[in-house]
Amino acid sequence: MGDTGTARRYREREPGLELMQDRPTATELLEALRVFREAGDADDKSARARFLVRVAANVAAIVERELESGPRLLQELLSSLAALLGHEITGQLDHAGQLELFDELSAELSGRIAGGDADGGPWRQAVLAYMRANVAARLVIDNPGYDAKERA
Repeated sequence: MGDTGTARRYREREPGLELMQDRPTATELLEALRVFREAGDADDKSARARFLVRVAANVAAIVERELESGPRLLQELLSSLAALLGHEITGQLDHAGQLELFDELSAELSGRIAGGDADGGPWRQAVLAYMRANVAARLVIDNPGYDAKERA
């Protein structure tokens, strides 16, 4: 299974803080918070300043959820993806190994979808169920109340 490239480059640049989510990474979010804090005017009480403080608080909450839930969600998605593709994960993988395997299996899934394997039949339904679970897992971190919100 080949390297997907992009994810590996970011992992090499920022080892240790990249968890489940793609972009921005936890490191990028923390850097943005630091820049915001350094550039901010503590005496500014404008509506825009209050809005930016709320945005910063939301970013901090995303990073916190990523650190708390990201590794568990990655393990769950990795297990599901391996099962979907008919692979067995043997042995213990460290976090970097899990991310690398997830990238490789995701590339394999993409290739199979592009090749028409998911155009119909029971495997299509399994792929759709996996994709829904993948999006739901990401939303647990990015927007935890999403599943409770009204759909239009």
